[in-house]
Amino acid sequence: MSRARAVHGLRDEIAALDEATEAYISQAQAQTDLFAQLRAAAHSIAAQRQREELQRNLRVLDATGQGVPPRWSLARLEADYDELLLRVSVRPESSGDYARDMREGLSAALAHAGFTVTSAAQYTVFARLDIEDLSPRDGWHWRNGVLEVSLRDEYGHSVGSRRWVLKEAATDPALADRRIIEAAVATLVDELGAAIFSFTE
Repeated sequence: MSRARAVHGLRDEIAALDEATEAYISQAQAQTDLFAQLRAAAHSIAAQRQREELQRNLRVLDATGQGVPPRWSLARLEADYDELLLRVSVRPESSGDYARDMREGLSAALAHAGFTVTSAAQYTVFARLDIEDLSPRDGWHWRNGVLEVSLRDEYGHSVGSRRWVLKEAATDPALADRRIIEAAVATLVDELGAAIFSFTE
């Protein structure tokens, strides 16, 4: 491919990403639902990150070394997203035999994902962990865990739910219980944020 064709192709791709970004920003501004705003804002950031890579390539090939100056500041878009995220307030709730552990895990996971955790929240996340005792094998005590999480809006309507199946073992029964609880908390910290956004898509 000639240099001129490469430059032309990069400029076209950048123009398409700018057009998409403008549409995502308009969507975010038109929405009243915070999750819908966050989704649109996240898409605009992804488009501009891709554009940034293309711009670097274009500046190498472009005779002026300028490329196509960005219409939006990526840092500003990211800051706007963070501000939106802080406006989403969530209350953690839990039930079952391990309610206290799950409530503490939920609070940590929600804060890790960037949500505002408060008792007076728009959304409530419920978590429940059920543990099944399996028969000991070769000196090992096995535990199956089922972790269920659901999101409800301010009217109590279900927004979505997610279920994880966990398995842990230890030579001591109490340690086996502790390991499955820790695995559930780690799952919340690692995956809860993405799960909540998937509920609202």
